Amino acid sequence: MSTGRFMSIRITVDVENLSGSISDDTFIGPLVPLLELLEQHQTKATFFVVGALSSLWREPLLLLSKSGHEIGLHGHTHEHLDSLGPRKFGKSLIEGREALENVIG
Repeated sequence: MSTGRFMSIRITVDVENLSGSISDDTFIGPLVPLLELLEQHQTKATFFVVGALSSLWREPLLLLSKSGHEIGLHGHTHEHLDSLGPRKFGKSLIEGREALENVIG
C-alpha cells in the first residue's frame, strides 16, 4: 500500500580488490551503470575503499566524490581487525585516511 511517502534507505558499496592484484580496476566497468542508476533515482551511496588503492583508483574516486557520494574508509589495507591489534589498527586508519585525503581532499 503506497502512502505517497518515500522510504529512507542507505546504500553502501564495498569497492573490493578480490583478484589480489593491486592494479585491478575491474570495478570501474560496473561503476558507470551503477552511478547512472543512482542518479536516475536521485540516490546517493557510500562507497568504502581501502587507502592503499586510492592512488591507483584516483579517477573513479574523484568521479564518486564529484557526484556527491560519500567515500568511506576500510583502513589502509582492509586487514581483519583481529589480526592487527589496537596499535596497528590505529596506524592503518591514519595511513588510509591520509592516502584517501591525498586523492579526494
